Amino acid sequence: MFNKAQLTLMLPIFLLSANVAHGQTASPNWPEKPITFIVPSSPGGSTDTMARILAEGVSEFLKKPVVVENRSGASGVIGLQAALRAPADGYTYVFGYTTNLILSKFNVKNLSFDARRDFEPVAGVSINEMVISVNTSVPAKNPRELIEWAKTRSGNLTYGSYGPGSYSHMLGSHLASENDIKALHVPYKAEQEMLMGLAMGEISYAVSVLPAAKKMQDGGKTRMVGLISPKRSKIYPDLSTFKEMGINDPAFQLLGWNGLFARKGVPDPIVKKMQGAVLHVLNTREIQDRMAVTSALVWGGTAKELDDTWSKDMKIYKTLVEAASAIKN
Repeated sequence: MFNKAQLTLMLPIFLLSANVAHGQTASPNWPEKPITFIVPSSPGGSTDTMARILAEGVSEFLKKPVVVENRSGASGVIGLQAALRAPADGYTYVFGYTTNLILSKFNVKNLSFDARRDFEPVAGVSINEMVISVNTSVPAKNPRELIEWAKTRSGNLTYGSYGPGSYSHMLGSHLASENDIKALHVPYKAEQEMLMGLAMGEISYAVSVLPAAKKMQDGGKTRMVGLISPKRSKIYPDLSTFKEMGINDPAFQLLGWNGLFARKGVPDPIVKKMQGAVLHVLNTREIQDRMAVTSALVWGGTAKELDDTWSKDMKIYKTLVEAASAIKN
């Protein structure tokens, strides 16, 4: 028999076991109520637009309302925390992306969670191709020419980013450090502001999403010189990759991505049902056409493909963040 003191100590264990058991029990009639997609960014952006298009499609497929809830702030951390506070019953998901699921681990102090441990991949939604651009005064036409030109300007070179610790910061710094180039980091508040700075000649080069860079290039003040991707872009096939120029660094083959995630503990049958719904929706021509306005490429990756990509990219980003140049420059 247990005495009163022992029962008091064991009560939290009994409650935890009950919660875990509850989380592993899936209702055969799921979904029986509205579902929530948490978007860790502000309304109106490309990520929010994409999430709302997906939510509409999933709602129609599952015959239940899917509500989009914006929880922006702290590089997406606030949205992730909100998703982790929800019950593990399969009715709350988070629209995660590279910045909040990977970079927050390295850039946010005293983070209260571990995304790899606490979230379950459901499906890969989209991919964002990144590109490096230069001001038109720079003579380079491809990545190799950019590096050769930059070496002649070392110490008198600037590159931009849309914020310290961002993807654009780390890749811009990595390009310089890997080629023994001294370059000054100039942070901006947003991607568009950074590209405007590039067009005005405030900086020499910058990394951004391909569609935004292409739009700026069309204005005649900037030039795209290299695609950061394992292969050429389907939407802009004339742009060379770093790999084609003999630069086999994995950092210059990274792709930005978005995916749907559940907190750990959601019953596997529910995760699989939601994955099936998302993949079905993303495979329809109507949704693909609608998502084209976000300038992202529809992915439609399985939970395993999303998890494998997450794991692979985490190692690359870890190396980038830990490099002294990626932190100091």
